Amino acid sequence: MAEITREDLERRVKRRENLKDLDLSGLNLDDLPMEGAIFRKCKLTGTSFNYARMAFARFDNCLMNDCVMQRCNLQEASIRECDLSNSDIADSELTEINMSQTILNKTNLSGCFLNHSIFISSDLQLCNFSQSTLQGSNLNGAKMLVCDFTAVNAKNLTAQDADFTGSMFEGAHLDDSKMQKSRFNFCNLSVASFQECDLSESQISFSKLDYVNFSSANLNSVMMVKVTGLEANLTGAIMNGAKL
Repeated sequence: MAEITREDLERRVKRRENLKDLDLSGLNLDDLPMEGAIFRKCKLTGTSFNYARMAFARFDNCLMNDCVMQRCNLQEASIRECDLSNSDIADSELTEINMSQTILNKTNLSGCFLNHSIFISSDLQLCNFSQSTLQGSNLNGAKMLVCDFTAVNAKNLTAQDADFTGSMFEGAHLDDSKMQKSRFNFCNLSVASFQECDLSESQISFSKLDYVNFSSANLNSVMMVKVTGLEANLTGAIMNGAKL
């Protein structure tokens, strides 16, 4: 149960107070202006943030599971070392958000604007990114297991040494991305576009590749065994040392 009311929280945010070690579970913070708010080690389980305005806000080491955050604005916010499991953030503005080292399990990020976001070393499982935009984002070292990236627009992505095992990329656009040493085993890459991507030393085994576009991609030393697929496009791809 929350230790303070919505009104108390709004006053503290307006005074630019740092909110630390507070239990804010279950509060209704819908539509609340919280630009630049700072939360440290707070418990926000089950809190509602629908349409909340939280650009430039900072959440450090917070428990944010089971939150409802649809259509909120978290542009250039920082959510570091938090747990956002089972939260619904669909259709939100998250451009340039920093989610480094954050845990997301069964989190809904479908339809979100995530351009130039940072997920370095984050741990994600069973998350939904379908129809989101991730252009120019940094996913280096992230674990994104069994996630849904259907129809994402993620051109110019940086995802070196990332693990996407078991994920769905059907119809995704990942052109011009740097994804060296990443793992796409047991994935569905059908109708996805990896045109001019650097996938050198990556693993793409036991995956479905129907109509995937690898044209002009760097596939040097790629491990691509026991894949299935119809009419994959490898025009101009470089495949020195690839294991097929």
